[in-house]
Amino acid sequence: MNVLIGERLFSWTDLLNRLATTLPDEVRITAMRPRVEKDGSVTVVMAVIGRRVEDIDQFMANLEANGAFVDVYSREETAAEDGSRLATIEARYVHK
Repeated sequence: MNVLIGERLFSWTDLLNRLATTLPDEVRITAMRPRVEKDGSVTVVMAVIGRRVEDIDQFMANLEANGAFVDVYSREETAAEDGSRLATIEARYVHK
């Protein structure tokens, strides 16, 4: 990650702005971890909370429609005690 940041190939500002524009009101990101793969691509793993499964599904669809994220899928999904949904989403970030 330090190499990408040092070469200005990875912009936290761009990543966070793209997430902000795709995030439905009913979904919150509680944790995020970018991971640089051996081929230089960046995979972003996010823990999210949504009111309903459909809200998390909408977030994933928004990520794909944004054009900066591909291979978006939910690795894990569970119900919280309050009825909300917890999910771990993984996506490849195609930074330009």
